[in-house]
Amino acid sequence: MCCFLLASCAPQATASTPTPAFTEALPATETVTPTAAYTPTPAFSPTPDLYYLYTNEYLRSRLYGGGEIEFLEVLGQNVFFTRYLIRY
Repeated sequence: MCCFLLASCAPQATASTPTPAFTEALPATETVTPTAAYTPTPAFSPTPDLYYLYTNEYLRSRLYGGGEIEFLEVLGQNVFFTRYLIRY
């Protein structure tokens, strides 16, 4: 017994895409024109020196208490310098 299946050589039907009957118009967008705003010119003020409190000039000008310096111990010593632990 022989059975043959024959395939059809006809092209397949393609689905058509429906076209709309009307097109919707998009609303017009408004364009905003920028206007020049009045901005007052700031008065000149110099930037304060953030590190002035740490300058030699400032440190010399301020008053210090009448305490005494105490040398508590020698922390290190070599030919070039000696390192001390002090209390003021």
